[in-house]
Amino acid sequence: MTAISLKVKQKGIIKEIRVTNQIQRQRLLDLGFLPNEEIMCYAKIKGNIAFEVKSSIFALRSEMAEQIILK
Repeated sequence: MTAISLKVKQKGIIKEIRVTNQIQRQRLLDLGFLPNEEIMCYAKIKGNIAFEVKSSIFALRSEMAEQIILK
């Protein structure tokens, strides 16, 4: 299951980040998208998905959300 498959207000636990671009991967880690961290789908807007992570909201492109694997 990937982060893109979450429905609005649904929560999931990050298992791993499969982003191969090191800059993008580090950016996600810096924002709090870490293994074993709980995320919630906050909204889906025009191909972008907003996630709540550690009480903050971040919007990611769908392509990036597909690379966040959930438990």
